[in-house]
Amino acid sequence: MFDDFSGLTLPAIIIVCVIIAAGLIGYFLYRKKTAGGKEITKKSQWTTKELTTAALCIGASFLLSFIKIFSMPNGGSITPASMLPMLAFSYIYGFKKGFLAGLCYGLLQFVQEPFFLAFPQFALDYLLSFSLLALAGLAKKSIIPGILYGCGARFICQFLSGWIFFGMYAPEGMPAWLYSLGYNGAVVGVECAICIAISAIPALYKLFNRLKAQTISQRKAFAQA
Repeated sequence: MFDDFSGLTLPAIIIVCVIIAAGLIGYFLYRKKTAGGKEITKKSQWTTKELTTAALCIGASFLLSFIKIFSMPNGGSITPASMLPMLAFSYIYGFKKGFLAGLCYGLLQFVQEPFFLAFPQFALDYLLSFSLLALAGLAKKSIIPGILYGCGARFICQFLSGWIFFGMYAPEGMPAWLYSLGYNGAVVGVECAICIAISAIPALYKLFNRLKAQTISQRKAFAQA
């Protein structure tokens, strides 16, 4: 079913990813509605502050992903909380904007370490794995549950990818699902623990909550305007 994608060259895939990312950004930036002949910006439109923060968080996560504390033999590595900037952005600004920022970050991850077997593997390892970090935006009063939501979603994506596409790396006699469970559980679990430990630092914890409260207040003020 997905054999048609096997002929795609790496440059072509990268170009497609860039085009998709640019199109999504353009869509959310310029989507507007007209009411009574007057153009009104939708609530979903990004502010300059949100765009700047998203760019900084994507850049911070991307740079941190190059710092590898430990590299696993068959892909994946432990980094100094490279997911935390994306998780924090999603927690502060919500799921929808976090999803788009995470999608852009996932495409950058593919450019950094491209590995393409089939489109479902690409979607699980790069698109969904990082865009679903946006589930951190569902947390209400603390970033800690949000980190668990986002990391849990990433683990599920990578577990499925490992089980379906990388089962050949499992030791002889070990089921592919069990190998993927242990392998990806170790990578994502340690990364998640690092993110929780850093975000639990009192100054950062209070900062994240204050920024989220400010965002909620601004949205309420916008809704009442």
